[in-house]
Amino acid sequence: MITKDLVTIVILTVILVILIIDTFFKTPGGFKTVDKIPPEKFLELAKEAYEWMMQFQITPPDYKWGWHTPCKEAWGGLAGYYVKGYKWASVYMKESSRQAYIASHDTGWFMELGVLLYKLTGNETYLQAAKLAAEWALRIQVGYSEWLKKFEEFYYEPVRLAVRISWKLKKPGIKFSEEVKGAFTEGMFFLSGLPPKFGKWNSETNFAEPATWIAPEHVTPLARGLLRLYEVTKNETYLVAAIRAAEFLMRMQDDEGKVYTCYPKEAYGPRMSDTADVAYFFLELYEVTKNRTFLERGLRACDFMIKSQVKAMYGHYAKVRGGLPHLSTAGGSWRAKSYFTSDAAAAILAWLKAYEITKSKKYLEAAVLAAEFILSLQETPPGYSWGTNLYSHDPRAIGGFYWCYYYTYAILPYQFTGTTSSAAYALVELYKYVKDERYLKAVSLAFNWLVNTDIRKPSKRKLKLPGLTVISDPYGLYKSGYIPAYGKYYDEVPGTMTGHPKQGFAVAMSASGPCYLYVELYNVFKKERT
Repeated sequence: MITKDLVTIVILTVILVILIIDTFFKTPGGFKTVDKIPPEKFLELAKEAYEWMMQFQITPPDYKWGWHTPCKEAWGGLAGYYVKGYKWASVYMKESSRQAYIASHDTGWFMELGVLLYKLTGNETYLQAAKLAAEWALRIQVGYSEWLKKFEEFYYEPVRLAVRISWKLKKPGIKFSEEVKGAFTEGMFFLSGLPPKFGKWNSETNFAEPATWIAPEHVTPLARGLLRLYEVTKNETYLVAAIRAAEFLMRMQDDEGKVYTCYPKEAYGPRMSDTADVAYFFLELYEVTKNRTFLERGLRACDFMIKSQVKAMYGHYAKVRGGLPHLSTAGGSWRAKSYFTSDAAAAILAWLKAYEITKSKKYLEAAVLAAEFILSLQETPPGYSWGTNLYSHDPRAIGGFYWCYYYTYAILPYQFTGTTSSAAYALVELYKYVKDERYLKAVSLAFNWLVNTDIRKPSKRKLKLPGLTVISDPYGLYKSGYIPAYGKYYDEVPGTMTGHPKQGFAVAMSASGPCYLYVELYNVFKKERT
């Protein structure tokens, strides 16, 4: 039997929840639509993110920022793919206090962002950081680098041991196939000396060698960064390197237009995100060079994505309408049949670029349909006309975009910072062409999730890492993401990529996505106000 007291308690609880949500979304520090925020706020946040990342760039001793070391081979790279237990990532999911992994996609994003911020602010330091990153990229371009050739004689091959690594000397060393000429390697390993005897960090004994995996996900960001640099400097070296990378990427594309995950192609098959990113790069390269080969290759990829996009409105497929299958088995066979938010976001950007060039409405229509899929994966407050209400009772979850639809058509409730940033970025771009107010509100919710929850943690604390001291919260400037089912941030859950009970964070993997979004928000709303 329900008593009056119980009814009163329930009513008061409901009122309290409504008041909390109402307060959270209407206070000055809470939810605002992005068109009501001064554009200078976006630029301020972009600079904060970039300057935080600058602390992790390997730099010569006379530079005013970064990780100073005499090891010239590592200069320009961005360290800190992630750290756990105050140790660097040595290889994927392995820790070391003696070896740091420098990833090519991280350095590529960092390079491009440096150019974008230089164009907005005129700050030469940002351009200098981007140029140093470009020198690093040229050092690891296969077939054109003298530095890579010396590793044909010897190579210290990483050996995985539980959560850490060891090394074995390989003689002869490594030799890359002619088929990957023009590609950038996966990145670089940076060591405090030669294994198995190590010296001190930041000493003359520091040593760098290339990581050996070849994949479009590492090539495309560096190539885009080099193209941005060429546009502002007119230095032909950057354009030539970008075109050489494009030649490799064309060899990774099949006749249908899809792009493969890595070399050799049969390892994991094609991947939709690579197809979208490469399509966008080809179309940008066409705009700069007017070479119609790049236009044809970019449109071929865009047309393949339209062919692959789910358009059905019945059964299970209705839940993923607008999405694109991931295709690749890298990270697990389940991924091939799943639908990722970031894949759809990348496809939107490529389709909008194709629409801008060709004026063909099929590309805009595909982008609009993909946006419906993306919107379905945002956690929204009660009463919104889109999104999910899986964890709408949790203010930390509202505004974040979920990672993907699992192939059984269940949402995987992981909200990654990169996923949310890429989804919001795509919706901002689409809003230029289609003034759907849902896009504006969804971006505003995402912005609030990024900035006004504990995802972002600015700090003045000095944090000591092996060889490097930075100003940072122990979980970085941005956490990698949030897991509503656990009620914890991704970085706080042991066993995850950056998870550690006390510390663990990503550098570019967490901060570059928000930085890109803020730059674009500034560009869009500064233009609208002027």
